Amino acid sequence: MTVAPAPEEALVRRVLAGDRAAFETLVSRYHRIVFAIAFRMTGNRAEAEDVSQEVFLRLYRGLRQFDPSLPFAPWVRRIAGNAALNHLRRRSLERRHAAPESDQGEMPDLPDAAADPEERAARAEEAGRLERALAILPENQRLAVTLKYVEGLTAEEIADAMGAPRNTVKTWLLRARERLREELKNEL
Repeated sequence: MTVAPAPEEALVRRVLAGDRAAFETLVSRYHRIVFAIAFRMTGNRAEAEDVSQEVFLRLYRGLRQFDPSLPFAPWVRRIAGNAALNHLRRRSLERRHAAPESDQGEMPDLPDAAADPEERAARAEEAGRLERALAILPENQRLAVTLKYVEGLTAEEIADAMGAPRNTVKTWLLRARERLREELKNEL
């Protein structure tokens, strides 16, 4: 007989009572989501790992402020999005005052064993074009696109996660799609 996973509300209460295993459970449930947001925003695996650690540290420190009557996932996404945006702003400031870096990292290739080498190469090239196009989007648009197309959230959920009005999110998504379409068309 399998045990149903504990709802986040119960896990939060256990964490606040000092249960480290409950926090580990929260981390394991949300690590993929947090890392995906961080990676799509930074484009760099090492930076995404740093942002993810920062998110879970913020999450742990802020659990007392979380309202358990509200859904947990949007709160985590908001923290992840804000941490990624803050990281990008810090990185931009650091780059203005430092020498250019030679290794910015790159989107990892996810090999498809079923595809032949030509097809894998074409997919990798397409993914590279998409990553370059995403990188030029303003930060809010990039985060909205990531939440919409990577995480599969609705405009309402994105608005909750980003702390922005739903119509603003819709505008960001519309402008991002237009810009991506134009950038990808120019690359062909």
